[in-house]
Formats: sequence, C-alpha cells, structure tokens
Amino acid sequence: MLGGIISGIIYNSEIPFHRFVLVLLIAIGMISLLNFITMRFLSVRQAVTSDPLPIIVNGVFQVGTEEGGNAFDIITFISQLRARGIYSLEDIAFAQVEPDGSLTVIKKGEGVINTLLVRHGQILHNYLEAIERDEAWLMGELAEEGLELDDVYIVEFSREKHLFIVKKDGSCIAKEI
Repeated sequence: MLGGIISGIIYNSEIPFHRFVLVLLIAIGMISLLNFITMRFLSVRQAVTSDPLPIIVNGVFQVGTEEGGNAFDIITFISQLRARGIYSLEDIAFAQVEPDGSLTVIKKGEGVINTLLVRHGQILHNYLEAIERDEAWLMGELAEEGLELDDVYIVEFSREKHLFIVKKDGSCIAKEI
C-alpha cells in the first residue's frame, strides 16, 4: 500500500509535498491501527487471516482440500516438497500450508505436529475440533491444574497426548493426558 502511494505521488508533480506527507501519515496510521486491532482481538484476526490448510494428516491425503478454490495448488505443493528434498508423497506423515503461505512438513518417523488450543486466554475452537475434543474437555484439563482460562496465555496439544500450558505470568506446566 505504501509503495503505491509513494510511487503515485513521485510521478505526479502537481501534488504538493505537504499533501504527500499527510497521505503517507494517514496510510501509516491506518496500517498501524489494523495491526493493533488484529493482534488484540482474536475474532478480527480470524476474519482477516486464513487458517492453516492441512494437506496430509496421518499419512492420508486430504482430498477435499483442493476444492477450496485457489487456496491450494498441488503443483506448487509438489515443487515445495522437492525443494525440501522430499520426492514422494508416501514419505509424508503430515503436511499443511500455513496462513503465511509457508509449508510445514513432517516425514514419517520424524515426530508429530502440535496444535495450539488457547491463545491469549481465548479458545481456538476450530483447532479444538480438529483434535476431536471439546471446550468442556479443555476446561476440565485446566481445572485439574487449578487454572481458569483467564490465567492461561497459551495451551499447546501434542499428538503424543501431552498438554503444554504457558500461564500469563510466564510459568509453564507440562501435562500428560
């Protein structure tokens, strides 16, 4: 956005310098405000950013993924795998396209992917559903540790049946399930 404003004004000699600075400051202010809002309010962030897109889960290709439109391109996916030195889909246990467009890949036998369940004390319901759990289960696990949702900064779930809880004071709890 800033590049468009700057280039538009550079090539138009009729715009006075003070107007250029004013437009530039307004644009920077809008970008800063949007960044603040998306970082502060989870519902706004979820509305403007996409969720990770699972491609392969537990060695099984998620066939319905391609139907989502241009969110996933199999040719790009295959070329990204080759760039990582992975030449067969058969070698992959888990793969997903992250919201920023990067690719997360775990080869068979390398480990497991963890799932974020709570961020800034707010439950991430879509990730909770992805691990086939519900809010009551999560609240029960937190209650066993004597925690309320307001006490929690992050909760991460490992496929190895492990919860990693980071409290708002920075202390951590590792909990086997």
